[in-house]
Order: sequence, then structure tokens, then C-alpha cells
Amino acid sequence: MNKTLLKFAALILVPFGITACSKSDNAKLTELQKDYPLANCPVSGAKLGEMGKPVDYLYQHPDANNKSTTELVRFCCPGCIAKFNAEPDQYLQKIHAAK
Repeated sequence: MNKTLLKFAALILVPFGITACSKSDNAKLTELQKDYPLANCPVSGAKLGEMGKPVDYLYQHPDANNKSTTELVRFCCPGCIAKFNAEPDQYLQKIHAAK
């Protein structure tokens, strides 16, 4: 499955509470949620949980060695996903800095 298709699937599935498709994806999501460093949405700055259950988004991209990596990004609402996808590096920096 290519990167664009995965992002599209996440955009459709995540807002409806379906964050992963397989048991291994669910296990990965659970593990990533334990270590998630931010209490606020990286896009809006709103406290996670203030606007309902946070939206978990598994973002796949190449790492520094050009290997595929998956990172959890938590949003306050589904509307922040499009803003994140427009400039993911800007928002990923916030998450990386918090780690």
C-alpha cells in the first residue's frame, strides 16, 4: 500500500474512531499512545480531550535513513489533520522536541 493511500485511509478512518486495521497496528498504536509526549494538539494548541476524545493519527513517512517509519500524532479534532498534512515537518518538530 503506498503512502498516499495510507494517508487517505487514515483521514477517512481516524475521525470515526477506527485507528488501525490489524492486530499489529492496534498493538503499535497502544504502545505509541503510552509514550506520546504532548498534552496539547500540535496544530491548534488546544488541550487534548477538551473537544472530545483525541483523534489518533498514524503518520507514515521516511526517516533520516529513508526507511519507512510510523509516528503517532494526536489531534484535538479531525479538522487539524488537513492542516498537519499541509506542513507535517513543522508539527512533527513539536512532538520530537517534547520527547
